[in-house]
Amino acid sequence: MRKKPKPFLILFVLLILIFGGPYLWRRYRDNDIKEHSEYAFAKIVKQTGSLINGHHWHYDFYFKDKLYQGHWPTNIDYNVQIGDYFIVNFSTKEPEHNKILYNYKLIQYDPNVVYKTWDTIPLSIVESVK
Repeated sequence: MRKKPKPFLILFVLLILIFGGPYLWRRYRDNDIKEHSEYAFAKIVKQTGSLINGHHWHYDFYFKDKLYQGHWPTNIDYNVQIGDYFIVNFSTKEPEHNKILYNYKLIQYDPNVVYKTWDTIPLSIVESVK
């Protein structure tokens, strides 16, 4: 005769999955970006969000002539508009792992610049927003 699992044990396992899973995923993604880091410019293409989560800005960027997309929240009052370009930090191994850096905005649009990538943030062509 098998024993039934105790409700406390089931609840504990569920809580670990609910809170531990996203933490582990973020840690994996952030480590991948750190180990295979490059920078490019991302164009803001759409805004979504809610009162609870704040604004989510959706963006596109290019790496090796391929378009990648991402979205990242901002609860801070950055001056973000659709069509603006900001630095995005991404993994060259998996460019789907990326984070936009709202505090580095492109000063002046240049079509040659928005398709380039850098090993470091190109401070001479960005303005620090915050």
